[in-house]
Amino acid sequence: MIRKSESNYRKKISGFTLVELLVVVAIIGLIASLSLVAFNLTRSKSRDTRRRADLKQIQNMLELYYDKNNTYPTTSSYSENNVSGWDASYIDGDNDGYFFADFLTTDGIIQNVPLDPLNNASHHYRYYYYNGTGTVYGCERPFYVLVGYGFETNTATGDSVCYTPWAGSNSTLVIIGGMK
Repeated sequence: MIRKSESNYRKKISGFTLVELLVVVAIIGLIASLSLVAFNLTRSKSRDTRRRADLKQIQNMLELYYDKNNTYPTTSSYSENNVSGWDASYIDGDNDGYFFADFLTTDGIIQNVPLDPLNNASHHYRYYYYNGTGTVYGCERPFYVLVGYGFETNTATGDSVCYTPWAGSNSTLVIIGGMK
C-alpha cells in the first residue's frame, strides 16, 4: 500500500511543466538563429577572400601575358559577348563563364581562369584595357582595369592610383595595372 506522503512525492518529480519546456525550446531556437547568422557571415567573408585571391591571380596572369607578348590583351581582340567593351565573367555565349579572359587560356598561361564564387550580374569580374595614348580617369594610357563586383562584407577598396567611377565603393575592388 502506498502512503500519502509517497504519492505526493511521486507527483512532484514526475516531469517538466509546459512553461519549462517552452523556455527550453525558445532558448534552443535563439541559439540556432544566432548560429545561422554567424555561419552566413562566415560564408560571405570566405567568398570575399576568394574574390581577392582570384583577382590577384588574374592580375599576375595578365603580367605573365605581357611578359610573353609585350602587350596586354584588348577586349576587342577576341570574340566575346561583352558589356560596353568590357570582358565580364557572367556574360558569355553559353553562360558558363569559361570565355572570361580566354586569352589567358588560349595563350597557355593557365588552364581555367578563376570566376567569382557566385558569378552573376551582381557578383562578377570584369577586365578592360585602355590602349593608345592620352589620359583616362587620371591615368596615362596604356593601362588595364580589373574589377571585382559584389563584395558582400563591404571590405573592398578601390585602387588609389587613378580616379575610377568606383572610388570609395566598399563592394567593388578595382585593380589598375599595366602602366609601364
